[in-house]
Amino acid sequence: RLQRDQRRALAEAVEESAAELRDELKDVLAREGAGASAPGTPPQTDTGRLADSIFVDMDPDGLGARVGSDLDYAAHLEFGTTKMAARPWLQPTFERMKPKIVRRLAEAAKAGLRKTARG
Repeated sequence: RLQRDQRRALAEAVEESAAELRDELKDVLAREGAGASAPGTPPQTDTGRLADSIFVDMDPDGLGARVGSDLDYAAHLEFGTTKMAARPWLQPTFERMKPKIVRRLAEAAKAGLRKTARG
């Protein structure tokens, strides 16, 4: 069971990581280019709606977060359709950032344990 200090440290790390992922996704999606993006590459921006739609939804306990877009075509771009190859933007960005996120969470857990142990 997590102690108060552990929970607080982890919740702060989750929130910071989610915000950083959101910002990185917006940067990835803000890269402009001429014409359609190539299959397998992030979509090029046209209107900026996809980048603007990226959100962070924190779990009530603060120990989890959802980062994504509620636009219907966000999933179509990420996974493709029967008529269009995928233009993944979320999963590759998350995978690139995952080591930093895991490191941040581990450090927060250790810091929370040290603080709890000191009493």
